[in-house]
Amino acid sequence: MLVSLIFSMVLAELILGLIFGILFTIIYEFLLKIIPSLPIVKLNGFHFHHSIYGVIFIVVYFFVKIPLLLGIGLGIILWHSWNEKKFVFINKT
Repeated sequence: MLVSLIFSMVLAELILGLIFGILFTIIYEFLLKIIPSLPIVKLNGFHFHHSIYGVIFIVVYFFVKIPLLLGIGLGIILWHSWNEKKFVFINKT
């Protein structure tokens, strides 16, 4: 009983994180359309896409073990990849 309750809570947190990650990406991409001067991270001729934030959330998850962070990271990466029609984090500009 306790194991199933814990599993349900972790799963709910992961799903909530996915939703937050997707919403973050939708809002970010909407703001990029209406505010073209939003900062785009570029360094030494490389463009860092906002899906890199998803990687950061996933790396932090491995240290703090909060499923919400894993869900947010996966949500950002999945939605950005689906929207861009490619799996991209960094590309040369």
